[in-house]
Amino acid sequence: MNIFAVISFSLACAILASVLRRYSPEFGVYLSLICGTVVFSYVLAAIQPAVSGITGTAGEAGGVYASALLKALAVCYVCGLARDACTDAGESAIAGKIDIACKAAVLLIALPLWRELADLVTGLL
Repeated sequence: MNIFAVISFSLACAILASVLRRYSPEFGVYLSLICGTVVFSYVLAAIQPAVSGITGTAGEAGGVYASALLKALAVCYVCGLARDACTDAGESAIAGKIDIACKAAVLLIALPLWRELADLVTGLL
């Protein structure tokens, strides 16, 4: 992944969005959303080999933990992107609700791990 290309693209979009917001605020928000989506898609494509390697290794070792970790990480990234987009659009109340939804989703992803931990402790006693 070429991080300098990502940074350059993001800075160019940020400058263009700030100029557009003076004349038409909604187009600045649209550009910001498009830039975020493009960068996120680029990063997803770049880390796909790493995720495949982790998933393959975790599958060999009983991948319950790695699967939960990857799901939680994906939820956090997607929620962060949505939260930032809402904040850029001036909707901080909606961004706060996205944070709450993200925390609830991560809790639900981790729930089977808590059950497995409780079974392990019960088995030891």
